Amino acid sequence: MDDFLHLFRISRTDKAAFMTPQREEFFRQIARELGARGWLKLYFLELDSHRTATALCFDYGGILYLYNSGYDPIYADLSVGLLCKALAIREAIEQGRKRYDFLRGAEDYKSHLGGKPTPVYRCLVVTQPVVSALPWERLLIATGASPFVPKIEGLGKKGVFTFTTLEDAEGIASSLG
Repeated sequence: MDDFLHLFRISRTDKAAFMTPQREEFFRQIARELGARGWLKLYFLELDSHRTATALCFDYGGILYLYNSGYDPIYADLSVGLLCKALAIREAIEQGRKRYDFLRGAEDYKSHLGGKPTPVYRCLVVTQPVVSALPWERLLIATGASPFVPKIEGLGKKGVFTFTTLEDAEGIASSLG
């Protein structure tokens, strides 16, 4: 993880500012937890035994998810960051993964590598039997995206909530008593 974090920080000034000590510990904890489950893939591109680019991915359910990446700007002219991701995609194909998911963000390299935008939906919390129940096995709450609320019958009824802000969550909590 040390090499990943180093390359992440030096690749762009905004990434360096983003990687506070608290976020670094979060990244390390995610790596430990997902690594223990066999879901972590940490890729490095090397030139003359020097790590020049990295990609941190999650391998789950037949899909390889690109979580974050970084590169050494000294090698920017060689597009080492893009090449590292392209090689990760190639490995995913060779290993029979169903999809390589770039996750959120509109960076140009995603479309250059064939990525297509996927809508992100808000999570609905239903506290009363207002709409028919929908079965589900897992709940994933992913923060940081621009949400889209699908048109669902009963959305505006009492006891049906959408949330994207702390105030929304507090409103749900207060309605639960």
